[in-house]
Amino acid sequence: AVWIPSDNSGQQSATVLYKDPTETSKILQLEYHPNNYSLEYKLGDFNGLKELVDQNLDEPEEVTIKFSESPLQQTSYYVREVHTIIDGRVFLATLEKIIT
Repeated sequence: AVWIPSDNSGQQSATVLYKDPTETSKILQLEYHPNNYSLEYKLGDFNGLKELVDQNLDEPEEVTIKFSESPLQQTSYYVREVHTIIDGRVFLATLEKIIT
């Protein structure tokens, strides 16, 4: 995933655990919310993302998930919330898909 901070502090990249709602989840009767997207990243990655999101600035933070090196295989999201999990070593970001 790639994040370009709104404070212009420079692009950051990290390997993340991306989660999206799938029809398989719905079929298997797992918790399914069609608009719930999230990513998990570890402490040391995306430095400052939580703080900028918490400040609730006028310009929302955006991350881009790259599924391959092809520009056709990437999707951008607004970051709506960031919480720490697993003793503060992992961050969970709630995302909203950007529809263009």
